[in-house]
Amino acid sequence: MLKYDQGFLAHFYSISEQISPMFIWGFLGSEESLRSTCQYFKEQVIEFLVDIFNFFKVRYTTVDDLAVDILREMKLRVDNINQRLSLEGC
Repeated sequence: MLKYDQGFLAHFYSISEQISPMFIWGFLGSEESLRSTCQYFKEQVIEFLVDIFNFFKVRYTTVDDLAVDILREMKLRVDNINQRLSLEGC
């Protein structure tokens, strides 16, 4: 019973419905390559969170500077994940 059917939470729930089973199987299942990929994804997300609160990597001077730096860090993590997936053949 969401207030906005096309809002952020609706999209978030929709994505979660699709990727949650894959992550559960990846972390708890028996397929080692999927587990390794899920662990790598988790590490990249944690490193991203650490980096966006690092005063040496992200400028908190203006909202625009903050947005640029966070986008840069996000693109770096997405590129890393894409490289890993292309090596895995996924």
